[in-house]
Amino acid sequence: MRKFMISALVLGSVLGAGVASANPGANPGAVQHEDLIRMGAKLTELSAVCQHSSPAEVAKSRAEQRSESLKRGVTAERFDAVYAESAAEIRKKMAGLSAAQRQTTCDEMKAMAASMAGSVGQK
Repeated sequence: MRKFMISALVLGSVLGAGVASANPGANPGAVQHEDLIRMGAKLTELSAVCQHSSPAEVAKSRAEQRSESLKRGVTAERFDAVYAESAAEIRKKMAGLSAAQRQTTCDEMKAMAASMAGSVGQK
């Protein structure tokens, strides 16, 4: 799971570049990092919904994301708010899918995680 989350955060840093701030006057690095929080929360919660991660793994991943975010200037309150909003969004989307659609989504996520984990180990 750790390799997957690291890969997701790297991918998120590329995808999150250039996003406008929803919090004018905030630390620009912290604002950009919010996109990483969103992506990390969604991937972590999707992993939980798909039962690819245990509750303990999800809690550990969230704690690691929170710790890294605090180091980058995001306040604890902002992290918690962004994470909770993103986690709720992915749970709502997954709940709205049919069983077949949920299974397909979970299968695709598992394949993506395996692919990313394999890529992380290669040079």
